Amino acid sequence: MSLAPSHPAQDIETLGVSRHTDLVTVISMYDADKGFAKVLRFVDMTEEGDIVYNDDFAERVAQFTKILDDASSLCTFNGLNFDIPFVQTQFKIPNATVQGWVLKTFDVLEMTRRGFGRTFNLNLLLQLNGFNHLKTGSGLEAVHQAQRGDWDELESYCLSDSRLTWEISSRDIIFCPEGYQWRKAHGGRSHDPDCVFRIDRTNFPDVSFSFGPLGQPASAAV
Repeated sequence: MSLAPSHPAQDIETLGVSRHTDLVTVISMYDADKGFAKVLRFVDMTEEGDIVYNDDFAERVAQFTKILDDASSLCTFNGLNFDIPFVQTQFKIPNATVQGWVLKTFDVLEMTRRGFGRTFNLNLLLQLNGFNHLKTGSGLEAVHQAQRGDWDELESYCLSDSRLTWEISSRDIIFCPEGYQWRKAHGGRSHDPDCVFRIDRTNFPDVSFSFGPLGQPASAAV
């Protein structure tokens, strides 16, 4: 019997944006329903200050892969466009394995980008859905943390992103900000309160989309 969480959120940090040359530094996974929170670090710093994959790299890749394989579903934010392709290239994950992950992944950003041409950051999504706690850093700061060898700070930031992704993805109704071009044309406003786009994910993977006035999310704000 697998002890892996059923619906974990996953987030990665890297040394840059090129999946062919930049290393994956840490990956976090979070599922409050299962009381599961884990961060795997894949790199160490040499005496010369270089960041390299650590001696336990293969073991940690296998551990990460098993968690995702065993999960009933996954949730990410930009994971289908960034995290999963990055991991596949760096960890040399077979296509068949990755396809299984993709088919069971709920990704708000990828869904709205592909279907409706909307892009927004995680903080904008959290704010619109009534969250009081937002991201604690940025991807660029995560690179600097790795370069300094601040592993505890890096792991804490990465896990926080997974937790926030899990919490927003667990909402029955998710309100989505307008796309970049709309916000640019409307003085940076995040949405039209009279016609907010929303996702009903109650029966994921069968989700529905609708427009209407902004209301309270189905579950209490964090």
